Amino acid sequence: MDPSLSARIEKLESEVRRWNLVVTLVLLGTGVILFATPVPAQHESRTVSGYPVNKLEAHEFTLVGRDDKAYGRFYLKDNQPTLELYDQSGKTIWQAPAHGGFTPVNAK
Repeated sequence: MDPSLSARIEKLESEVRRWNLVVTLVLLGTGVILFATPVPAQHESRTVSGYPVNKLEAHEFTLVGRDDKAYGRFYLKDNQPTLELYDQSGKTIWQAPAHGGFTPVNAK
């Protein structure tokens, strides 16, 4: 094979490898941008699917902060309503048991 032809083929092959790398990086970057962009928050509404909410039932209500951590919970414990509040580490700092009165968990 002609040495100049061989050199040209090697140069073209290296350019093809370089373009493959560039295209792969661009596609990966585009994918990351598409999947990592935050979804806009939905507006709070007093309706569900356009209908007013007249009654809401649940076994448990959880108070969640903007950091997606639970800061409180209202639920049934032994068929008695219980309210608990948590600190940032998730430790119970206050609870209201149904069997009489309010009890601070970490009284200082």
